[in-house]
Amino acid sequence: MTIDAAMEAEVEREHYLMAGQQHRDLVTRLYEGLKLLFADRADRLVLAEVTTLAPAGRMMIPDIAVVFGLPQQQHRSYRAGVTGPPPRVVLEVVSPMDTDEINARKLERHLELGTEELWFLHVRTGSIERFLVLDGRFVPVPAPTCAALEDLRFEPRHGTVEPVYADGTPFPSSAAAEAARAATEAARAARLAEKLRAAGIDPDEP
Repeated sequence: MTIDAAMEAEVEREHYLMAGQQHRDLVTRLYEGLKLLFADRADRLVLAEVTTLAPAGRMMIPDIAVVFGLPQQQHRSYRAGVTGPPPRVVLEVVSPMDTDEINARKLERHLELGTEELWFLHVRTGSIERFLVLDGRFVPVPAPTCAALEDLRFEPRHGTVEPVYADGTPFPSSAAAEAARAATEAARAARLAEKLRAAGIDPDEP
């Protein structure tokens, strides 16, 4: 099934128009933190800004999507119902340039995608909106804690949104994030060494 070019261009324009530095920083922090949070789970897939298609082909680019039932891996694109199930939770980082009309379109697209829980995190105002699907539509639910993400909380602090662990510590802590990055690099180096050895090359030779 082909994607309408005009729709694709509009989705891309909406997404990248909003992505200032504050937006990118929070998306990166959430992505790395959630991967760390689910590091011991083989059934949690965290996607960051991956082109995602609804079953009927409608396109969107969620900032953060968490899919239950799949292991963590790299995806260039994701199609609900083909690649795997729809996202259980989506986190959208909202910039001042996001209009009510754009956010309404996002709600419509995520409903079609099959997203069960959608959060709007407003980085400039610190406001937080949470939506759950009830009776076939998204309904706002005033709760700052996401049970599906191990009780991760979102709190308005200093004019922005601060994600914190259930115990109130920053998400993720700098030490934990650094450890996760180091572990990722070590795993990547080990995979490369294994491929070299399979090709008859000793990676330890100078």
